[in-house]
Amino acid sequence: MRVLYVALTRARERLYIVGAEKNIPDKLDNWTLYTKKVPAWKIKDAKSYADIILPVLLNRNEAKEAVFGKKVIN
Repeated sequence: MRVLYVALTRARERLYIVGAEKNIPDKLDNWTLYTKKVPAWKIKDAKSYADIILPVLLNRNEAKEAVFGKKVIN
């Protein structure tokens, strides 16, 4: 977790996060389960940095629109 924190806080202008995952549709279903706050146990059980970053990122409407390609209405 510290390595992720250091990597995310050292960017000066732009930050590119790149990764690869198998079985993306199932992962997206899992990552989008939490619409308000990701529970601590979910982060503790993460198997990759994507399991930590993407549930939080996908709570933002801009990210949902980019991933799913449609306008999101709250």
